[in-house]
Amino acid sequence: MIYLRLFEEYNTELTLEEILMSIISLYDDGFSIYFFDANGKLTKAENVGDTEFAFYSDKFNKRNHNFKIRVFNDSLSYDDVTKIMDEMHKIISLLKKQGWFLFDVHLDNIKNTLKEITFRKIDFEFRKNIEVLKTDKSIQSFFGNTLAEAQKKISNICSDHYVDISSDSVTFYDNSIEIDDYDVLDTSEDNIDDVCDVLGADSWEYKNGRNTIAFIYE
Repeated sequence: MIYLRLFEEYNTELTLEEILMSIISLYDDGFSIYFFDANGKLTKAENVGDTEFAFYSDKFNKRNHNFKIRVFNDSLSYDDVTKIMDEMHKIISLLKKQGWFLFDVHLDNIKNTLKEITFRKIDFEFRKNIEVLKTDKSIQSFFGNTLAEAQKKISNICSDHYVDISSDSVTFYDNSIEIDDYDVLDTSEDNIDDVCDVLGADSWEYKNGRNTIAFIYE
């Protein structure tokens, strides 16, 4: 394909349109293709070029590059899966030259009583190494212009991930965010992990027994 030869020759950063063109044969063959950007926003193949697509998101002092390609149909056979894998190999190789790596492949099968296995979708997730940003901003100012705004933002993030807190229990330090009033019994560590990821913190730990959660920025 002319497109692929140009990409390989100049090694330019691929646009979403060019990524779609590299696997356009799948779309032409009737497979549906969705793209999910770094913020989880969905763009259908037929809408590529009509909407913004973010290849990275900034979380405090880190830039996370990631996006996902989903190929699906009402029912994918094993032969369909093989064809999709073969076609995706081209774009995987091109993206690798630009610093992207294939982070995860998720194949979702359909459980039924048929003898032959069928599948619903295949997700291909791509990432780059995390980029550390230089910033003079405090952790608090990243989440809001005032203390109250920042505390409310943290409270909403926690609530979205089933960690119930009061906004005035959030304290900001130079290298951490601490929460000292939350529902200890009904809060799972998996949910705290999710909050830690959204906050862009490097790790978290308990303090004062389990009475305080501290999100650490290194």
